[in-house]
Amino acid sequence: MDYIFIKEGYSIWAGLLGPFWTLANAMWMETGIYIGALIIGSIIMEVIGFNAGAISGAILFANLIFGLFARDLQRFFYERKGYKLETVVNGKSYQDCEVRYFREREKQAKTTTPPPPEQEVQPL
Repeated sequence: MDYIFIKEGYSIWAGLLGPFWTLANAMWMETGIYIGALIIGSIIMEVIGFNAGAISGAILFANLIFGLFARDLQRFFYERKGYKLETVVNGKSYQDCEVRYFREREKQAKTTTPPPPEQEVQPL
């Protein structure tokens, strides 16, 4: 069984690099949608009459906002690939979270009782 731990919170790299972050995480469809949305938004702003500086600022703002939702997008990406969200673990570091997760999993395995054996039904 494969495990993937995804950090919660703002992704500074996704906020600064936007589509390059999605490419680095092999999120091809998300990259296309993100770049397409940026292009369409830029074209709409240009048609309305915004100058190049305002369009660049809007793209920068979109990237910064993207950093807020990047981890959620990453979780949805893995769910689409067949993974499931099992639990949320808090910790000071990635390694701390791994240790807590596997200790809790081991503790649950020890406390669960096996199902009772099946009894044969006697015909009347």
